[in-house]
Amino acid sequence: LVGSMCVSSVRVPSVCVRSSVVAVSPSSPQWWSLRCSRLSRAFYKVRKQGGHVVAGGATLKYNTARQCISSAAASAAPAARVPYALDNERLAAWVTAPPPEKEVLRVVSWNVAGMRGMLNNKDKASEFSALIRRTKPHHLLLQETKLQHTNVEEVSEKLNKLRLYEDGSDDTTTVGDVLKHRVWSCSRARKGYSGVAILSTEPHTWKSASVAADHNEEISALVEEGRVLTVRDKSGWVVCNAYVPNSGVGLKTIRRRIDAWEPALCSHLERSAAGAFVGEVATTSSSSLENETSDAHPYDVEMAGALSTPVAQDAESKAPRGVVYAGDLNVAMQPQDLWGNHHKNRKLAGYTDEERECAAKLLQDVQLHDAFRVVHGEDVKAFTYWDYRSKARLENRGWRIDYTLVTDADAVLDSFVLDDVQGSDHCPVLVVLSAA
Repeated sequence: LVGSMCVSSVRVPSVCVRSSVVAVSPSSPQWWSLRCSRLSRAFYKVRKQGGHVVAGGATLKYNTARQCISSAAASAAPAARVPYALDNERLAAWVTAPPPEKEVLRVVSWNVAGMRGMLNNKDKASEFSALIRRTKPHHLLLQETKLQHTNVEEVSEKLNKLRLYEDGSDDTTTVGDVLKHRVWSCSRARKGYSGVAILSTEPHTWKSASVAADHNEEISALVEEGRVLTVRDKSGWVVCNAYVPNSGVGLKTIRRRIDAWEPALCSHLERSAAGAFVGEVATTSSSSLENETSDAHPYDVEMAGALSTPVAQDAESKAPRGVVYAGDLNVAMQPQDLWGNHHKNRKLAGYTDEERECAAKLLQDVQLHDAFRVVHGEDVKAFTYWDYRSKARLENRGWRIDYTLVTDADAVLDSFVLDDVQGSDHCPVLVVLSAA
């Protein structure tokens, strides 16, 4: 931006205001996109005092000048981002009446900000069951469950009792009846922290709570926090659910994210895409992971032993259909994934240059595609997280940090941000994939 506006020592691009005269630089009208309230007040003051606007050497009356500037700005400014609008009819069609020639896989991901809090609150539990009823996911990926191993049985029982339909309905189907096959990874590092889960309609042929065959100290510490689960289903899709470490206040933990987590996760996804798994071949059930040799809680994927051995190959092994990497990735990858204030936010966790470059490198190295962008293009602006403390959701000042990334862009049939779902500071995201 060229030029400046001076009102009480405040500088705004492109316009200069002195007493009752406004000088405009028509060659750089981008200032209009700033919609600066100080600029509006300055124009109002000029009009009130009967002042004039000087533009390109010509003196114009206020209204004429503002019209000229608006027209110039409209023609010179880049195309505006398009706000995302959830299409519920299209969503319902993929759930209730998908094209008969297409076998589909629906994957929903949601940071629930505490699973016990979700299920113990009547309104939130209702939101949770409504989400499952509405989307009918084949895989439901949950992040930040905040469970301990001792809580998992209690939560599973609540899921087994939580009715899918409202109390007045004759249908007594429960969430547990639908999502029978569950794997959990809980934080062993500290209580009420992190944790991920995958709840599925069909058994998994393979599962893992690890990201590396050989754990160094930093990777072991991250795995102990319960941040990743990976499963393979009968259709051949490998589904990786991650709660990526936040870089912290003052970026105090950015190095362990960039130097430890990202390289290990990238290698894990590359191996998974190639069909070379670090994990165990197993079929999960609602009551046990059939992990008889493990000292872990029966609902929890073991994080040592077999999971640290080299490759465990799927017994029915073909090359995977593809990889879905989804979850709370704790980074807004592109400018349109952030509501605004970009310059200031570049110094904050989730939008630093280093984090975004790391995310771009992951997409390139693993050949991942952002399913939302595959469907909606680059200009649509949608958010999945809003800060509770600043009441950002009321003004839609959000971040898109929850993603569904896939190795096969052609398999993406549709993608949705379910931003009308409450219950957490994040909203769920859904991807519809070809399962054939």
